[in-house]
Amino acid sequence: MKTKPDPRRQWTWPIALAALTIVGLVAALLGEGGLWWPASWIALSLPLIVALRHALRPARSPDARQARAQRDHAA
Repeated sequence: MKTKPDPRRQWTWPIALAALTIVGLVAALLGEGGLWWPASWIALSLPLIVALRHALRPARSPDARQARAQRDHAA
């Protein structure tokens, strides 16, 4: 029996990464040097690092995916 995924759990990280990207873009546009530029680089680099890490990780087998789903459902 399939259960509906929890939207809060499903959307937490994408929303956090989007907010971090917006903060980085605003810092890059409004900052006049100083700490603004390093802050914008960090804020814009983190979502890229997360995306690359996700894209480069090895694919999981269907059995591992099913075991994880059962473990998450039990918690």
